[in-house]
Amino acid sequence: GGASPNTENDALGVVRAGGASLGVVRAGGASLGVVRAGGASLGVVRAGGASLGVVRAGGASLGVVRAGGASLGVVRAGGASLGVVRAGGASLGVVRAGGASLGVVRAGGASLGVVRAGGASLGVVRAGGASLGVVRAGGASLGVVRAGGASLGVVRAGGASLGVVRAGGASLGVVRAGGASLGVVRAGGASLGVVRAGGASPNAG
Repeated sequence: GGASPNTENDALGVVRAGGASLGVVRAGGASLGVVRAGGASLGVVRAGGASLGVVRAGGASLGVVRAGGASLGVVRAGGASLGVVRAGGASLGVVRAGGASLGVVRAGGASLGVVRAGGASLGVVRAGGASLGVVRAGGASLGVVRAGGASLGVVRAGGASLGVVRAGGASLGVVRAGGASLGVVRAGGASLGVVRAGGASPNAG
């Protein structure tokens, strides 16, 4: 139509359609491709059997890199970078927004997630059907661990530790503040409370 392709015997091709330019360059067995549509540039680069792709739309850059059967992907939107890395059947993902980093790592059927916002780190780890979660805010750590239907929780604020453990319908709670320990244990409908403060006597009711 209005497009004028230029091809040479050494396998370098440039195709222009309207104001847009689409380019494919091959050197030896390797193929390097650059495609530009308007102000945006989309690039695909292949070396041997491996394919490396860089795609840019406006100021944003989206990149996909494949080596052998494995695929490594890096996606950047504005100043933010979102990365997905796959090795074999496993997928490892790192997502960064501004200074914050959010990471999701999957190995086989299991998923391990680490999320960091500023200096704080929030982590969720899942193995099979079970979910293990660790959440850290500043120096404090808040942890929730679930195995099957049961949930085990450990919460730490500064040097203090607050723990809630649930097994089936029953809830077992241990709360520690400084050197003092405050415990509430519930089994079925019954409630058993133990409170210890330093060397002070326990109160059970």
